[in-house]
Amino acid sequence: MLKFKRPEEGKHIGRLADVLCQTELPGALNWLLDGFARLHKNGLQLDMTKDQQTRGAVLLLASDSPAAFVHSCVVKARDGVAGAAEMYQNYQRWIVD
Repeated sequence: MLKFKRPEEGKHIGRLADVLCQTELPGALNWLLDGFARLHKNGLQLDMTKDQQTRGAVLLLASDSPAAFVHSCVVKARDGVAGAAEMYQNYQRWIVD
């Protein structure tokens, strides 16, 4: 892991990109090859973490306001009945809030 500190006054690293290439290039290449091997083993498919899946679902739900309304406000009840006009009025209020 690289630790970044302020250089001492008057001490200049020079061409940092050249220094990093000389010292870190083998590690970066190994990281690249390991990632490619895992990707190839997985049929060139990227897997999302649970956090990424959750964030994606939230984003999709937020972009579909009727689905978000139903998901967050509508509750199934055994004898529950709601007409289209009532649902639409509640949806309109939900959007404003």
